[in-house]
Amino acid sequence: MWTFHQTIESALELHLPQCRRPASKPLDDAVRYAIFPGGKRILPVLSQLGASSLDFDDVSSMDDAQIRRGKRVPHAGLGEEIALLAALALLNQSYASFGQTGALIAEAAECIGVHGMIRGRCLRL
Repeated sequence: MWTFHQTIESALELHLPQCRRPASKPLDDAVRYAIFPGGKRILPVLSQLGASSLDFDDVSSMDDAQIRRGKRVPHAGLGEEIALLAALALLNQSYASFGQTGALIAEAAECIGVHGMIRGRCLRL
């Protein structure tokens, strides 16, 4: 019997931006870390569709935590450059997903921009 959890996992896997080349394994691992932490699935869904604010929050210049959700954060194990590239990969994937429905891309840009997520992050600095 197919469960809601399996449906979400399958959809996330289908849209996950992955290079799938040996030299890009650290980037692929960092992207997977942001989306597949286990537990509840609503946060990873929102994270992928909402520009991976989790990955940007996890870089050492924003929050120097070494452990998040019981695992080492990407910048701690793979380097800040890889963590930033993973966040950017997810950001671009979110725009590609939103681009399938024209009106959503403007709304996403507004929510992510200086009046939304970026503003919120700035207030926490």
